[in-house]
Amino acid sequence: MVDVLKIFRATKEISFFPGWSRPEAETGYVFFDAPLEIGGVTETGLVLHGGCYETYPDCNVTFELRIAKSPGRRCLPMERIDWRSLSGGHSNIRGPASEWSGAKVSDTHLHEFDLNWTGSPERLRKNGLTVAREITEADLV
Repeated sequence: MVDVLKIFRATKEISFFPGWSRPEAETGYVFFDAPLEIGGVTETGLVLHGGCYETYPDCNVTFELRIAKSPGRRCLPMERIDWRSLSGGHSNIRGPASEWSGAKVSDTHLHEFDLNWTGSPERLRKNGLTVAREITEADLV
């Protein structure tokens, strides 16, 4: 089983940049999945995913740290930054004990790992990155 916490806390580097995809025919979405390495070793299934719409390159930008639990399986999102989301923001679920519980955050926000970590070994929230916190564009510089 993958030790999600250990992998998240490790220093990571991009192994190589594969380039941007061609725009998807129906949506114009472009993306990349850059493999990441820890300590000089490329970790199977660990990628930095980035994406935006070709026609909106200055908004609705996402960068997400992902890991496949096992090769060929669905990826587990670990942390994500949404910048100038076209949906106008994010509504957090109620329940987690944090100042962000139930809050609506703006169009630029961070789905922070620690806000979505349940504390049990290898466990993020069941429904993905459901809690985000406010950030400003200045935080990204």
